Amino acid sequence: MESRVHREQQAWFPALAVLGEEGPAALMRDRQSEALEALRRLRLAVARDDAGSAVENGMRLLDLLDDLATTEQQVLDPMAARSLSQRDWAAVRELEDGVGWSLIAVPTPWPVP
Repeated sequence: MESRVHREQQAWFPALAVLGEEGPAALMRDRQSEALEALRRLRLAVARDDAGSAVENGMRLLDLLDDLATTEQQVLDPMAARSLSQRDWAAVRELEDGVGWSLIAVPTPWPVP
């Protein structure tokens, strides 16, 4: 999730902004920040073995991720498809490579034995 947010903020949003399309960034930045904060709180709750807080923050994170995915699907993706040329897409891809890609590591079994 963190890599996706960084790729959008550092590749997609600037590419669209060059074309005068700043709506997705304005619409999504606060929600992305909230989701990253919910993820941080979830990690802390898991590290403390605080099930109640983990559930609360996990549910909040899921709601935010659902909202972000819907916004991407309904606003960001169609706008990018409509606005970006082949050269623009190549530039976005290059910027994405600069941010990097990561595979999710195998999570530690939970609860920790």
